[in-house]
Amino acid sequence: MRIYLDACIWIDVLEKRHPETIKLLNSIDEMTIIVSPLLIKEISGVGYPEKHVRKMFRHHAMANITRTQLQEARIVARKRKLPFHDALHAIIAKDNGAAIITRDRHFLRLRDVVEVIMPEVSS
Repeated sequence: MRIYLDACIWIDVLEKRHPETIKLLNSIDEMTIIVSPLLIKEISGVGYPEKHVRKMFRHHAMANITRTQLQEARIVARKRKLPFHDALHAIIAKDNGAAIITRDRHFLRLRDVVEVIMPEVSS
């Protein structure tokens, strides 16, 4: 299974909070984790050193962000009245064949774009 973890899930893992998140991640067999420069930026922006975040992601599949994805995310965000970064995360996950795992309820409005998994619902 290919998964893309939203920044809030990475922070749950880093801070060892929300046991249902860890339980969900442990229940997924043979997963490939997709990460992006946007995740690095968001996690670094809440106080984790970028060098540490990049090191943490070194064994995961790095997805580049394309102009097409940026344009699509702008359209989706505007039409659905969602934060741009949430739309971009969804587009990145979709284009990489990954489900997105998040706590952010905004993503429920993107279920027709990408598979959305919420730890509380899955546990």
